[in-house]
Amino acid sequence: MSGKRPRDDHETAEAGDSKKAKHGFRVGPENLPDGPWRRKVTKIKKDLILKAKVKRQYAKVKATLQKEQPPTSATATATSTAEDGTGNDQGEVKEPEIHPERQAMLHSTPDHTTDLTSARAPAAGRRRERKEEAEVNEDQMDAEDGQQQQRQWKKRRPDYYEKQLAEATRKKAEAEAREAEFKRREEEKKKRMAQRDQYRKQMAKARQPGKDGKRKLGRESQLLLDKAKRIMGA
Repeated sequence: MSGKRPRDDHETAEAGDSKKAKHGFRVGPENLPDGPWRRKVTKIKKDLILKAKVKRQYAKVKATLQKEQPPTSATATATSTAEDGTGNDQGEVKEPEIHPERQAMLHSTPDHTTDLTSARAPAAGRRRERKEEAEVNEDQMDAEDGQQQQRQWKKRRPDYYEKQLAEATRKKAEAEAREAEFKRREEEKKKRMAQRDQYRKQMAKARQPGKDGKRKLGRESQLLLDKAKRIMGA
């Protein structure tokens, strides 16, 4: 007997778990310590977010205004349609004679209106294209400015880090001086211990009796004199 078929919602849950979580855009490294560097990066990120929100709001307002504003071509078409309807209604009545110049002006008016409408449409398109290009250029300039600021921050560290480096250099010099003093004292201590060992050996050798059973007073006295000189000199 075959096993039960798994539920669809279980597969959907597994597919949802397998998706990676989305992260927002990043400005600078995330492992910066608390300080002026991290505050500056946070300020730049907030400014970029604010600019993006303002641009989106501007685009929404612009789209709303364009929807509310009636198109020019539709108005011209409605006007010409109304004029045609009026002409048909009055066709039965005998029209008075019109001056030839006025007749020429009436014939030339629709063409002139059409020319104006056709001229306005490309102009509006060009203005819209220029505005879009200006927005794209502004975004590129903002991105380039952010990258340039990051490069400048990498090259030139803030005063906070300069103070920290100076403090670290001073502490390092003090530690090296203490280490040198410690080594000097250790060497002097070893030297004194070696001198004492040598003195004890020489004194023990001088106090040993000779072949005749007597102490070597001359050698012992010389060692005692050297010891007295060292004590007096110290």
